[in-house]
Amino acid sequence: MNTEAFDTLLNRLGTDLSVWPQGAAEEAKKLLLRSQSARGSYDALRGLETMIEASRPAVLPAQMRRVVQGALAEIARREANPTLLERFLRLLLAPTARAALAVGVTVAGFGLGMALRNPTPAAPAYANGGVLMMTASADDVLF
Repeated sequence: MNTEAFDTLLNRLGTDLSVWPQGAAEEAKKLLLRSQSARGSYDALRGLETMIEASRPAVLPAQMRRVVQGALAEIARREANPTLLERFLRLLLAPTARAALAVGVTVAGFGLGMALRNPTPAAPAYANGGVLMMTASADDVLF
């Protein structure tokens, strides 16, 4: 076993070599004895696992059911009473709402364009009080 294969198995299976496949665990033990790099990887992951274990809240086995039920109740309460921002984002990110927003913006842009009254091709370029106006079709803009 090389250090790359060891690191891959270490990242997938953790530092408890008893849960590794038998042959891989034996080779990993041999590699740990002869490779400083493998020991460094093992020690670093072991340190992370120790910190994660230390950060977990201590719950007595008798209280475990009550704690889990309380957490599930809190999740249900939060989902049942979303904030105004969460409601708005849910509405805004819904596919129908996005399509309606796109159509609304398109209609508003078209209406604004009609209200500004672009000059017709027959009108001279300076017909609008001496201000040069240019027109472009969607084909000119997109392609």
